[in-house]
Amino acid sequence: TGLLTFLLAQETATPDVKNKDFGLKVGDIAPSWALMSGPGEFEFLKTWTEEKGKRLRKRSGHLISKMRYVSAQLVSYLEDDLWLEMARHANAMAQHFFHQTQQHVEFLHPVDANEAFCRLPIETIEKLQQAGFAFHVWPGHQDVIRLVFSHATLAQDVDALIKAISSTD
Repeated sequence: TGLLTFLLAQETATPDVKNKDFGLKVGDIAPSWALMSGPGEFEFLKTWTEEKGKRLRKRSGHLISKMRYVSAQLVSYLEDDLWLEMARHANAMAQHFFHQTQQHVEFLHPVDANEAFCRLPIETIEKLQQAGFAFHVWPGHQDVIRLVFSHATLAQDVDALIKAISSTD
């Protein structure tokens, strides 16, 4: 569910989202998207039912004794739409990568948010790893990698990856 709520934040930052139904209903619990895209110490459960939420929060250790410190991080994260700016930046880096490499790379899924699933020759993947690029090789598919772009991804780092992939053709 952490991934679900992170994806909700990323999806919200895409230009074509208008009142989307994300399938959440009364009684659902969703950990904060802030966990993965923002303040690392902020962890909470959002519940739509009081009784269920209190019991689960206590049982799963989500009571933080110094909540004011954690809350200060969240306030900064939400002020002036910082969270949205960060998600848009991550999405923009993924789009930049997609547009610059679509002639050299097979994309297995549309690049709608901040992730790209790419099929590359195994030799190319090995060369990228040797050059110091960090990514996840998809389990069971030695020729598929998963790239995740974040709010901290620098354009020059994406350009270096693009150049490295293009030079292996």
